[in-house]
Amino acid sequence: EMADARVKEATAARKGGKEAAAAARAPALRLRVLTFNVMAPCYKRVGEASMFGIPRPREAANAAVWQARQRRCVEAIQAARPDVAMLQEIYLVDECVQLYTQAFESEYNLFFHRRPGKEDGLLTMVRREVLRAVGPAQNLTLTPRGDRVTTVLAVAPAGDDDASPTLLVANTHLSFDHGKLWDKRLRRLQAEALTAALHARDTELAVPTVAYLLAGDLNGDRQEQVYGHLKKEGYWDSSAAV
Repeated sequence: EMADARVKEATAARKGGKEAAAAARAPALRLRVLTFNVMAPCYKRVGEASMFGIPRPREAANAAVWQARQRRCVEAIQAARPDVAMLQEIYLVDECVQLYTQAFESEYNLFFHRRPGKEDGLLTMVRREVLRAVGPAQNLTLTPRGDRVTTVLAVAPAGDDDASPTLLVANTHLSFDHGKLWDKRLRRLQAEALTAALHARDTELAVPTVAYLLAGDLNGDRQEQVYGHLKKEGYWDSSAAV
C-alpha cells in the first residue's frame, strides 16, 4: 500500500545578494522534510477491472478500507518523524481530518487547505519544538482552471519569539500532464504562479527569509518545463543530491 505514497520532488531556492550574505551569517538549520501524496479515497479506485468496461469503485465507498489505509499513512509519517510534513490529496471529510488531527496535534501545528469545489486538499505540518509559524498561512489557488492550490508558510526556529522568519515553506500539488497541449501550458502557468507567490510573500516580510523550501507532488520529471522553470528561478533539486 505504501507504494501509493511516493516521495516526489522537494526543492529549496537559492538566494543572492544581501540574502546570500544573511544566509552565510545565519545559524545552520537542519530539517527532516517529508512530502507525501496520500491519495484521496474519492479518487483512488479499488477492486478488479470489469470485463464489461464498468469503472472500478472509488475507495471512498468503503469507509473501513480507506480509513485503514489512511491509518497506515499516519503510521508511516509518525515513523519518519519529520520536522516539516507536506501532504497532498488529504481527504477533507470529518473522519479523515480528525484522524490526522488526533495523531499529530500534540507535536505539530497543522494547516489544512481545500481545493476549490473538491473533497481533497493539502495538509502542511510543522513540528513545534523545531519551528514556529510567523503570521498566518497563505492559502492560494494557482490557476482558475485545474483547481490547484498551494500553502505558503513563513517559519522561524522555535524558542526565539523575536527571530525573523528564516524560511518560506510551500506545499503544492500540480496538475498531471495527460498529453493534451493545454496540460503543458496549464502546468507552466501553475509553476510560474507558485514561484511568484513565494516571492510576493517574501517581499511582504520585514526581513527577507534566508531560503525557500518548496515540496509536493509536481506530477513531472526533470525533462519537462516545470522543472526547467524552477531551475531557472534558482531552485535546487534536493532529491537529485541524495
